[in-house]
Amino acid sequence: MIVLLILAASSAATSPRSHCESQSLPSQAEMNRCSALRAQAADAIMAREWDRASLAMKRLDGDPEASHTGRGSYFSALLTSQRAWLKFRAAECGLEGYANRGGTLQPMTESDCYWQVTTKRSQQLRDLRASFGE
Repeated sequence: MIVLLILAASSAATSPRSHCESQSLPSQAEMNRCSALRAQAADAIMAREWDRASLAMKRLDGDPEASHTGRGSYFSALLTSQRAWLKFRAAECGLEGYANRGGTLQPMTESDCYWQVTTKRSQQLRDLRASFGE
């Protein structure tokens, strides 16, 4: 009996992330929660990449040798792109969720899309910085 209590306590103490890495989640609700956590983690990574890219573009804007050729600043172009991308992500993942509209899979479908699209955006932001030698 004591062994069972110790096992129960240790499993309750495990982090949500380690629970989500398990191969067998007990319910659709748990799978939905884990998918949402993965999407949140991707969003945090993308936010860091955004910060780095925006700083790089602001540095380029401060470079007196940089030619803006009437297009506005590097940062304003990046900001316009990011705002459009945020609208795209919301629309795209909402659309993908329609495949399971009203069902228990809809939240996971949308979160999985959110994770995939956000992960790709993070890479785009890294590539952008690299293309400017950052």
